[in-house]
Amino acid sequence: MLITNQTALLVVDLQVDFIDPQGRYPVATHHIEPMLAATNRLIAAAPSHGTQVIYIGNEYSPRDLANLFRNHSAIKGSDGSQLDSRVSRINNHYFSKDQSNAFTNPKLDLFLREHNVKQLVLTGVYASACVRGTALAGLKHGYQVSVVSDAVADASDQRRNAALNGLQRKGVAVLTNAQLLS
Repeated sequence: MLITNQTALLVVDLQVDFIDPQGRYPVATHHIEPMLAATNRLIAAAPSHGTQVIYIGNEYSPRDLANLFRNHSAIKGSDGSQLDSRVSRINNHYFSKDQSNAFTNPKLDLFLREHNVKQLVLTGVYASACVRGTALAGLKHGYQVSVVSDAVADASDQRRNAALNGLQRKGVAVLTNAQLLS
């Protein structure tokens, strides 16, 4: 088991607008259910290993010009910015962001250091954007970083696979849910 009491599971952007097929900017439909199942298994296993579970969410300003490219998704306070109800919630450790890198919210790194976290395990969306940005920032902040390949999603298989391959080349461990929990 790679998950320990010095590990934090970061659940990145599993919000309505991204993982509901009717959302404003959904990932590939066939990625959603397997990603949710794998993520929820990891969340369920976390407490027995002393692992921190942290929920990350986009909260974009309505005035952000990049909203045009995101179809006005995850606007702060909107229904689409809410954590999807299918995601298991075991605590209220939530950190908002308005960029792809979750570490742009300085409270995240402070929380991780206060809890003696050394390793990050990431699940979520988009593998090529927010998961990637957060994973690379985690490395720069000195954490060991793993991404769970069957617990991330993107617009297509090609984009997800390219993101995972690129992360591996940068030093991020890419593991399956089963590898982490065995």
